[in-house]
Amino acid sequence: MCVLYKYVHVTRIQCTAYLFVRFIKIVREYTENTTSYLVIEIVDMHFGTGSLDISQVEKDPYIMHDYLHEIELCHQNSKSVFFLALIGNSIGYMPLPTHIDNDIYELITSDTTQLMTKDERQILDKWFSKRDIVDEITKTTTTTTTTTTTTTSTVSENDENFRQSHLQQQYVLKQDYRNMVVEKWHDEYVQLRGIIDKCLQRALATSSTATEEAAVAAAAATAAVTLTEEMQQRLQKLRLTQIEREVLKALELSNDKILAVYREWSAPLSAKDAKGNERLRKLKDQLTMNLSTDNYTTLVVSGNCEETIIDPDKEEHETYLSKFKNKITDKLRNLIEEHIANDPDVIKGRKKTVQL
Repeated sequence: MCVLYKYVHVTRIQCTAYLFVRFIKIVREYTENTTSYLVIEIVDMHFGTGSLDISQVEKDPYIMHDYLHEIELCHQNSKSVFFLALIGNSIGYMPLPTHIDNDIYELITSDTTQLMTKDERQILDKWFSKRDIVDEITKTTTTTTTTTTTTTSTVSENDENFRQSHLQQQYVLKQDYRNMVVEKWHDEYVQLRGIIDKCLQRALATSSTATEEAAVAAAAATAAVTLTEEMQQRLQKLRLTQIEREVLKALELSNDKILAVYREWSAPLSAKDAKGNERLRKLKDQLTMNLSTDNYTTLVVSGNCEETIIDPDKEEHETYLSKFKNKITDKLRNLIEEHIANDPDVIKGRKKTVQL
């Protein structure tokens, strides 16, 4: 049984060692006092780890595909909760795309659309190279299946004409950054991400304006970008943040084996990032509408999220962390017991439930 446990920065090896010691101790105590056998359900928690300043996705953009694949594996192998989403006060940033469809790349870099400067175009050309999807698939069969899965799932439409027109060629992020110092690459990463996100927003905004003002002068109309609804959807999909991608992936797989915890602050959110706050609200609403009341909960922290972080040395934050731990443990235990109670293998073989 496994649970994908995201957005909490802890050292996984310490937790694994602790659980292993507890596991051995409980088994030893139980087997010394009984002649019957027992079946133990192990919950394997996959933690998001790393520096808070530079995330793993920023260090290596291709790891985003591994995260999504890990969610699928957890869903395949778990008898109960497979995804635990901890939703805080920020929607996060759009990850740097590793693959950009040819028509989208040409749109944002074209001189006629004027969505980016020549200098920005040079930066993009430095890090992205055009590659046929056939070459991409051939390459990945000798290395790893991760890129293949990502390439073929960039757009999942079933229409064969769509696939033929848009998946023949893509611009792929070069992997030279793996030979760079992390801090230097991070500067490039932030710049690249900013350029692409800005151009995607401009393309969407310009297309919307062109649609609403179709009757304007011809000179103005030539500068506008008219996009099909399908292409607008692909542009919007590229702008999804990491947390949005992971939550949507989990919801695609199941809506009864997800546990969501919303963290709110007692002070209201700032209006500085109104669009981000709105996207965060919609993500929470989407989770809430798809999950039963047993599968989500809200915890409130004292203070203002912009002035402080969770500090266990503060009494009020220590109280919050204690409530957080107890709430997570209780929710997980109840959901796991509910799901495995009707599992045929459990009904047939389990004599006693042991909780670590």
